[in-house]
Amino acid sequence: DLIVEKAREMKWYPPYMIQRLIDWANGLDWDWIISRQRIFGTPLPFWVCRKCGEIIPARKEDLPVDPVRDPPPVDKCPKCGSTEIEGVKDVCDCWVDSSITPLHISKWMEDEEFFKLTYPVTLRPQGYEIIRTWAFYTIFRCTILTGEKPFEELLINGMVLGSDGKMMSKSLGNYVSPEEVLEKYSADAIRQWSAQASLGEDYSFQWKEIEYGQKFLTKLWNAARFIYMHIKDYSPEHSLDEIELTPIDHWILHEANNVIEKATKLMDAYRFIAINDVREFLWHVFCDHYLEAVKPRLYTPEQYSEKQVKAAKFTLYHVLLTTLKLLAPITPFITEELYHRIYRKHVKVPSIHLTSWPDKFDFVDEEKAETGKIVKEIIATVRRVKAANRISLKAEIPLLEIVSTKEKLEKISSEIQLIKDVMHIKEVKLIEKPREGVEYTPLEDVEDVKIWIKLTG
Repeated sequence: DLIVEKAREMKWYPPYMIQRLIDWANGLDWDWIISRQRIFGTPLPFWVCRKCGEIIPARKEDLPVDPVRDPPPVDKCPKCGSTEIEGVKDVCDCWVDSSITPLHISKWMEDEEFFKLTYPVTLRPQGYEIIRTWAFYTIFRCTILTGEKPFEELLINGMVLGSDGKMMSKSLGNYVSPEEVLEKYSADAIRQWSAQASLGEDYSFQWKEIEYGQKFLTKLWNAARFIYMHIKDYSPEHSLDEIELTPIDHWILHEANNVIEKATKLMDAYRFIAINDVREFLWHVFCDHYLEAVKPRLYTPEQYSEKQVKAAKFTLYHVLLTTLKLLAPITPFITEELYHRIYRKHVKVPSIHLTSWPDKFDFVDEEKAETGKIVKEIIATVRRVKAANRISLKAEIPLLEIVSTKEKLEKISSEIQLIKDVMHIKEVKLIEKPREGVEYTPLEDVEDVKIWIKLTG
């Protein structure tokens, strides 16, 4: 009853896994046999008198000892006086050792002040198959010794399955060794695969997931290299008064806020699939759209104000840093490398893993972000039309007509030069009423905006 009571005081991820421990505790009707007849293990620190059976414990100051090799603490049996004393050959059940991990971490009986600050420990991550052993015995032993629960939370994972859908096993021959994977792919790619598993559920090993993870790392590296080329001489100390964020800047910062919120919520619940939202943002939002839209300010800065050029570099600097921080728990190696190459000299923290989790950008103008979204969709739609007609993205097209409400046209009017520069358009017309007989293409994610493109002169 005490074990179940303490188990209920802890938060379980996923919640239903606590029932496994409750069922085991309620069905248990035998004592814990702590000894094992094995070659390897922690020695039991006792000797036995062969004549009378008296058990002789080791002195506390002598621990640790191996009774098979070390002499007993006495020359003769304190009960019968016999000198025939034999060391116990049994070793401890492995859960005897592992059940004190929370006590060892918190320096129980070593540093009282530290123990009070750190016990109960925050988290126990483990598999569901050892809830009845590791979790059960840890809760039992630590509660008996301290009167308190050992952890605040338990994170329960499932088993890795082979391609045949069965648990990976050497005996079945359906396993893939880590060394085999690491010969072809990075550890960060493997970690991305493992992050896809649902809490408490078995998860199949899939080469394609690791391959995708490796491709993502290449995309991240290339994006960071491009950004570094343009911000390596940039000083991030600029205040918001010194820059002029454009609508497309506000849009990507708004999208960054969204992914920060999603990732934070998922990571707080130990749902590591948060990396999917971050990967989607980096690859298909930031790289596919923003990096293309920002290029005119980087390559032809003379066409824009100094404040707008600084705003482009400000946005690149902060969005990439935020993305690296969000990725760091799952892809610690590449994010650490990029952090040291680009950011450490500015942030002045020795590791990305010692920096704070990113906060949302609280200066985003939502109205301007909405305008930026419209501009992004216009550019994306023109790109799709060009691709569908097998026209080079760098080829100039003579005319783009944008049809929308007066209000929306007024919002995007200041961004016409950006649209022209990014998609190589000679002329852009804004009209409120569509021309008869002209087939306009609606934007995918924006209402009341349609475009028509004159592809040839």
